[in-house]
Amino acid sequence: MKNKFLSLILPLILAANLVGLSACQPTPKEQPKSDTIQMNSQLKQTHWVLNTLNDKKVVPKTTKNQPYFVLSAKENKINGYSGCNHFFGTYRNNPKAAILNIGQLASTLMACMDNSINEYNFLRTLEQTQHYKIKDNTLTLLNSHRKVLASFTAIKK
Repeated sequence: MKNKFLSLILPLILAANLVGLSACQPTPKEQPKSDTIQMNSQLKQTHWVLNTLNDKKVVPKTTKNQPYFVLSAKENKINGYSGCNHFFGTYRNNPKAAILNIGQLASTLMACMDNSINEYNFLRTLEQTQHYKIKDNTLTLLNSHRKVLASFTAIKK
C-alpha cells in the first residue's frame, strides 16, 4: 500500500517541481519604450525637408531652394536652410515627453528676390515649436497647444 501510494504521488511531486522551476526565470530589466527610442534617433541627425507651413503646402521654385533643418545629436544645435539663407541656433529636446524647444535662430542676410518661401514666417514657426511627433518619415511640429505648425519629410543625404 505504501509503495502504491509513493508510485502515485512521486510523479505528481516531480511534475509540480518542474513547473515551479520553469516559472523561476529572471525578470528582464525594464527597457525604454521602443517608440521613444525610435523618435529620438529619428529626430536627430536627420535631414528634415519642409512640406507644410501654417496649414499651407510648400512648393519651392526649385529643389535647390527647399527649406530644411538638421538637429545635431551631441551639441543640441540646429542648422538649416530657409529657402534663401542659412540659419543656425540651439534646441532642447525631451523625447519621453515629445518636447522640442528651438531657441532664437540667427541667419545669413542674403537678398533673394525670387524666394517662394516667407523665411521670416518659417524661422518664427520653428521658434514657436514646443512639441513634436514622428510617424513613418514625417515630422510634425506643434505649438504649446499642440496645434500643427509645420510638417517635414525625412530624406537621405
